[in-house]
Amino acid sequence: MPLRQLFPGQGVPDDGAKVDIIAVHGLNPRIKSDSDHAWDTWRTPAGPDGRLWLRHDLPECAPESRIFLYEYNATAVYGKDRDTFIGKANELLEAIRVERDGVESRPIIFLCHSMGGLLVKQALINAHGDAKHTPTKLATSGIAFFATPHNGGDPKLVSLGGVVAKVARAAGFQKGDDVLETLKKGSIFSDIMQEQWRHQLPNYDIISFWGSLDNIVPKESTQLGLPSDRENVVKLNADHRKVCKFGSSQTDQDNLKLVRKNINDIYKKALNKNLRPLQVDTYRPVNQPIISDNELPSKGPCHYIPLPRNTQFTGRDAILDKLKSKLFIQRECQKLAIVGLGGIGKTQVVLQLAYWVKETQRDYSVFWVQALSHGSFDQDYTEITRRLGIQINPNDANPKDSVRRFLESERAGKWLLIVDNADDIEVVFGKDGDQNGVHKFLPENDRGLVLYTTRSRQVAVWAVKNEVIDLKQLDHDEAAALLKKAVIQPSMCADKERVTRLLEELCYIPLAITHAVAYLNQNQLPIRKYLDLLRGTEEDLVRIMTREFHDINRYDDSQNAIATTWIVSFEKIAKSDPLAARLLSFISCIEPKAIPQPLLPVTDELKGDIESAIGRLCGYSFLTRRGESDIFDMHALVHLGTRIWVRKRGKPRETMTDAVRHLKAVFPSDDKDNRGLWREYLPHALRALENSKGYHMQERYDLFNSVGLCLDADRRFKEAIQALEEAQKGFWSILGNDFKQSNQSGGRTKATRLFKRAVRVRWKALARRKDHDLLESGYNLASAGNNELAQKLISTLHRISSAYLDNRQIKKAIALSERVVAIRRQIFAEEDQERLASEHELARAYLDDGQFKKAILIIEHVVAIERKTLAEEDHGRITSEHVLARAFLNDKQVEKATALLEHVVAIEKKTLAEEDYRRLASEHMLACAFLNDKQVEKATALLEHVVAIEKKTLAEEDYGRLTSEHELARAYLEGENRQVQKAISILEHVVAIEKKTLAEEDDSRLTSEHMLARAYLECENRQVQKAISILEHVVAIEKKTLAEEDDSRLVSEHMLARAYLECENKQVQKAISILEHVVAVEKRLDMSDEDRLVSQDLLTEAYGMR
Repeated sequence: MPLRQLFPGQGVPDDGAKVDIIAVHGLNPRIKSDSDHAWDTWRTPAGPDGRLWLRHDLPECAPESRIFLYEYNATAVYGKDRDTFIGKANELLEAIRVERDGVESRPIIFLCHSMGGLLVKQALINAHGDAKHTPTKLATSGIAFFATPHNGGDPKLVSLGGVVAKVARAAGFQKGDDVLETLKKGSIFSDIMQEQWRHQLPNYDIISFWGSLDNIVPKESTQLGLPSDRENVVKLNADHRKVCKFGSSQTDQDNLKLVRKNINDIYKKALNKNLRPLQVDTYRPVNQPIISDNELPSKGPCHYIPLPRNTQFTGRDAILDKLKSKLFIQRECQKLAIVGLGGIGKTQVVLQLAYWVKETQRDYSVFWVQALSHGSFDQDYTEITRRLGIQINPNDANPKDSVRRFLESERAGKWLLIVDNADDIEVVFGKDGDQNGVHKFLPENDRGLVLYTTRSRQVAVWAVKNEVIDLKQLDHDEAAALLKKAVIQPSMCADKERVTRLLEELCYIPLAITHAVAYLNQNQLPIRKYLDLLRGTEEDLVRIMTREFHDINRYDDSQNAIATTWIVSFEKIAKSDPLAARLLSFISCIEPKAIPQPLLPVTDELKGDIESAIGRLCGYSFLTRRGESDIFDMHALVHLGTRIWVRKRGKPRETMTDAVRHLKAVFPSDDKDNRGLWREYLPHALRALENSKGYHMQERYDLFNSVGLCLDADRRFKEAIQALEEAQKGFWSILGNDFKQSNQSGGRTKATRLFKRAVRVRWKALARRKDHDLLESGYNLASAGNNELAQKLISTLHRISSAYLDNRQIKKAIALSERVVAIRRQIFAEEDQERLASEHELARAYLDDGQFKKAILIIEHVVAIERKTLAEEDHGRITSEHVLARAFLNDKQVEKATALLEHVVAIEKKTLAEEDYRRLASEHMLACAFLNDKQVEKATALLEHVVAIEKKTLAEEDYGRLTSEHELARAYLEGENRQVQKAISILEHVVAIEKKTLAEEDDSRLTSEHMLARAYLECENRQVQKAISILEHVVAIEKKTLAEEDDSRLVSEHMLARAYLECENKQVQKAISILEHVVAVEKRLDMSDEDRLVSQDLLTEAYGMR
């Protein structure tokens, strides 16, 4: 597949040629040979007698050139797979290499018709990665595309594969032909259409010819979309086939005129690309002669890049493409800044770009300065001066002015200046307007580009206005590739799940990954072990993250430890913005995610500065705002950095104390209107409380108390109990200290000993009846010394007892409630709300324990008082009436219960939202009353409503939700249409959850299991064996926990006996044994004849089955 030389002709010397022009045709028509099509693409009429404008007309506009025509089998190129396409592109490169032996640097211009342009593009892509053919790529100066389909035109409608398939059909190929089917897929051009070709675009001068009569390749598909100075789009009045051949007609001659002129333009540019000398502006002292041309510095562009190429660099394609497009392809700006967190990889991205510019933008010089300090900037400018050979003008006030003026001169040509680590605004722009910043030494002209990297958004905006690019952490694939490329043993990355966990721990931050790799490589440590260290103690984590390591791709004097690199910025912030530093200190004590702005500490006099302080932290990428909200996030590793920084400043205890005090001051009450606020604050308060272990301060215990109350209101009862218990322990401890300090006389020694004992046994002792006297005695003594705190302690104990009850720790709840009631009865009047609240909770506890008479006695008294003192719609009164109705219901006073609950529900419908748990609880209880009154349809409708709301608002394992679902299943079982299967489905779910959340002997769990067994017995397919298995378990537990005359136990035993009689193998003797016991107990209890007859009849039936 040779190159055919058209000009100069045979026997004519071509020593004077300065440019090579190569014409490449597209897809062969089916009826033509390779050779005929190669020539006929460019000549008209077809055949040896046709006019070949490449030979007859082109030399006039490109006289100092060699012109070639490339012959190849296009059907073979485009009719197979991608590998074949790539291989054929390499064949083109090899033909060029052979023909240009000895003149490799001579500029090349390609002329490409249709799909021949795709082959040329693939060839140049191949040449980029092949040292043998790189000279061809570097020599390529211009390309003229004639109706080449670069894309689908409209990406929403047509793919590239669709366009080139139209080209194939126009060439005579039909459905089923390999060529057509292959081209239709478009996959052989995938790389061209994506990244690799776009990276080369700035290297070439492009002409894109399109045919106004072309109905195969649309105009949009023929354009690359470059700026007009890089791509000239030219319309020719021709169809797809005739767009690159020109006969004698006026239209053809007009087209040829346009073609010749445009090719002449890129031919001239090619002539000028014979690597001209870099023109250096050499400054001379006054009266010194001008330096002659032969004394100028060496030829070619100048490059000063102080860091070596990063061979481990991976990813970041999108950001690099954006930089190349903005600076070199679209040329949208001349100044640009990359902003990002320290360690996020800003320097490595611009380092990659610098080497790309050096290799591909041959007319650009690249200079690099580090703006970390005045000293580093001066050092780099000195090196640039030396490399350029600039003689410093002694009249310049500062030698750096000479460098600036030279780069602003025309002799400097095109250049890219990278200003790295421009983090300190005083270094870059000077302090307080003193004009001593390095910014004034940075050049500006229309041929130069300046690219900053900075951690400071303020620096970026001052330097480049809105031309700012944010650099974020790596995505997962990029981070995994970096890790695998950097470790000595790639096999350690085989466990993808473990790799993912490691990358998550490292927040996908490049420096953190590099740091981890250095540790893994040096210590030959598996990833598993490193993960253990990361999840170890705080001390382990600090030691790892502050450990320095050597990295040749970073500056010798830079901080390579991931935490240390941020501490440098923290210190800068502390010097310039005390409020921002205070925010950092506070955030070090709380959760790093979802930080609400109102939570942050700020005094009244500094409120106006809060936005600026937050903006500074966001500017350094230490905080990230969530969209338009006032919620902020911090990387977990940055959060670790703040904790290390606080330690290094010697203020960890002071910082934590201030944080706890502030949280206590701003934490909301458990009023339901504050629910959204406390849910935002809770994670942060819990983190601070956990990290402040060992801090003995009342504000901490007050915060525990507030947190516990809100957790309780949120029905997170286990967590509420833990928090409230911590609060009451602290209150006891403080009261003990206060009491000891006030007890200076020796006459109260006995009392002191008693109180000390009360403090020692704390809450555990309070829950045991034998030690109840300690609570009252301790309280009485404590209240004498600090009555306010003593009252708070009793309130906390009251809420603990309530949480115990809601968490189904009924015995503990009763024990604690009884003592709280005893104390409050001593100190409060009968109508006092705190006393009534304690009595209310005690009644509720008795109800859950089955002590209905005790409950009714207490709650009737509470309701009577509240009806005198509280309004009808008062929530406290309504809640007590709810409990009284529940007590009536459990005592089988159904009519009383129903009437009272209907009243309660009516009030709550007016005063509470539909999803309010208190209203739902009352509706639930009213439905239970309806069930007990045989009003099953009413009960079912109400329970379906309650369950639907609770599924949206309550957790799956919430006890209230489970109880409602249980009662709905009961309603399905007892209704006239008996929806047994629905009941089973609900009960199976309820029992499964209760097995995880409730103790084996819990009455609610046993009740649900009992009802599920009943449903199994009553369903159509009668799952008797399942019922027996459940009932045997229920009965075994109830024998341990319930008296033999307990009604629930008797019902379970009766049902188990029935199941034994109904199973396939009829366990009659077991049934008889159980029923004889049940009947005997019922006789002793003097139960109603109806209840006794049911068991007696079943026993008689069992006898008959023997």
